[in-house]
Amino acid sequence: MAFTNIEVALCDLPTFENIEFNDIDPSYARLVCCVALVVEGVIAGIGITISLLADIPPPLQEQAMPIWGAVLFFMTILPLYLFKATRAIKYSIRDHDLVVKSGLFWRKEVIQPIRRIQHVELKRGPLEKRLGLASISLFSAGTSGATFTIPGLRLITAARMRRYVLQTERV
Repeated sequence: MAFTNIEVALCDLPTFENIEFNDIDPSYARLVCCVALVVEGVIAGIGITISLLADIPPPLQEQAMPIWGAVLFFMTILPLYLFKATRAIKYSIRDHDLVVKSGLFWRKEVIQPIRRIQHVELKRGPLEKRLGLASISLFSAGTSGATFTIPGLRLITAARMRRYVLQTERV
């Protein structure tokens, strides 16, 4: 058989603009935000304790004020950013592939053919268990790590998705 490599016209390529995406569970974004706030509270507590217990000379105290201001600004913005970034995660399941898009500033869209998926992991941390949530990681043939992970799914949705991917016939 002779090798052929026929050129494909750009207008003949499939479009992905009409994909209907699903949102992850809203409680997952709140969970991420709350975890960030708890971590920030611990960091702030350690910083305040050190500043109260340590004998800091006045010139250093004056220099520390702008640094504390920047840290407080960052600590205020981070939970909001994490909340918005988590809410930006969308996914779609189609007959032959799964699509995940994410990102606020740097948009990322991954399309994974189902027939290339070798195994699927359903993961649940203690806080996810409490909220009835799960994350699903899809591993593609030829990669060492997960192709992508879809966090913040209802447990029943993640289990159904895993079953669908694993039962889809590999042609």
